[in-house]
Amino acid sequence: MIERVGLPCAASTWWLGVLLTGLWLITPRLVLMRGGQDWSAAARSFLGIFWLGFGVAIVGRFWLLLHDAVTYGDNTYRLADLSPGIIDLTLGLAIAHWLAVVVGFSTRGAWRTTGGFGTLHHLGARRDLRPVQALIFGVCMVLSSGPFGVPLALVTALGIVGSLWIVPAAYAWAAHFASPDADRSNESATPARYLLLLPGLMHYALSPFRERLLAVVLVPLLGYFFARRRAPRGMLLLVLVAGPLLLKASAITTAYRDVLWGDQPLSSVMDAVWSDGSDDDDPGGQMVHVGRRFHTLDSLLLTVDLVPLVFPHSGRTVLTDGFVRGLVPRVLMPNKELSDRGPEFARTIWSYHSGDFSEAAIAPSMTGDLYAAGGSWYVVIGGLIWGALLGMCDGWSRRLPAGGAAAITIFYATQILPAVERDFAHAVASLLQSLVVIGVLGILAGTLAAWAFPQEVA
Repeated sequence: MIERVGLPCAASTWWLGVLLTGLWLITPRLVLMRGGQDWSAAARSFLGIFWLGFGVAIVGRFWLLLHDAVTYGDNTYRLADLSPGIIDLTLGLAIAHWLAVVVGFSTRGAWRTTGGFGTLHHLGARRDLRPVQALIFGVCMVLSSGPFGVPLALVTALGIVGSLWIVPAAYAWAAHFASPDADRSNESATPARYLLLLPGLMHYALSPFRERLLAVVLVPLLGYFFARRRAPRGMLLLVLVAGPLLLKASAITTAYRDVLWGDQPLSSVMDAVWSDGSDDDDPGGQMVHVGRRFHTLDSLLLTVDLVPLVFPHSGRTVLTDGFVRGLVPRVLMPNKELSDRGPEFARTIWSYHSGDFSEAAIAPSMTGDLYAAGGSWYVVIGGLIWGALLGMCDGWSRRLPAGGAAAITIFYATQILPAVERDFAHAVASLLQSLVVIGVLGILAGTLAAWAFPQEVA
């Protein structure tokens, strides 16, 4: 029987853990919650969304592994056998990266225009065109997800366009909650806003990832936050109810993915609904399985342990690769680098101690990817760049009306929330690619609106 053992730590480890937790906890109040705003200000901010992902994947994970690094790891002692010095260095890098992100984000005050989001209102402001837009975005989504032989150069663009179903849906829900009578039955309480969520559910059905389902949940929630500028009454009760449901949804998603891609019987989805997730080989239950899912800190710990002692710093140009991949279309650069860091990381650092060389993609963590490329300075510089990008987008979105700000925040939330676990170039490229597509579509929509409705545009 495997014994439960936590991460090894010295007195310095405890102090660094407390410092990391304190800095993380105080950031929203110092940076985001000004002028008497409540915690909904964090949900309305790009930094706040990244703050939540960082807290779950790094801060919360540290205390969980400190309690039990075996059960919540991979049922081996590879994390428990690390030296306290490695733990301390990892925490130091996490602190440096978080502070760099916050400093970079502080530049958001310099962006006093709507920037790349300035044409977004053409995609969602007209109520009568929202169903048509949802249909168009749904078709693009199907083309990017299904076996239709779409050229590789178009798959990413079609996928981003398909994800823009969020725009008309967010506008509709924000308009509903902005109405003084939104809590009572009136014209704004029509089924239309519910129908606008259908493309999101279809996206989840075609591509069963948790972030697809998260986007559907965020549309009404953040629509309320942006329209009312406060959290709803009973927010604590909502969190307590939503927590177990999200855990169950995670298990159902995994089972459904096995049905869709692994030829498992449909009955396995029903089993996931009623099962507690335990079995004879692993009686931990769903809480343990979900705890193992967030292995961002594990990847960072293993990276710090093995780089540069076993694997030298790669010297990859990760600080600029994301900009090239995000801004240069594949049509102009057919040999542009693919997002292959996950499989590469799984074959090297992740499998080094176990010897189990899997072809599955394992997220290397943003901090770990930067450290593996160039050391501590890359961690700091990368954090500054990422924070500045978040600040730029946040500054632009704050100048939009409630519906537009909600739409752009929800759209990017599914990229920003898990960004802490992804490689740096992939996170930057995804953000920039989406920005380019939104800008181009907004310009096209504005041009069509000027042609079809010249009097309204004038």
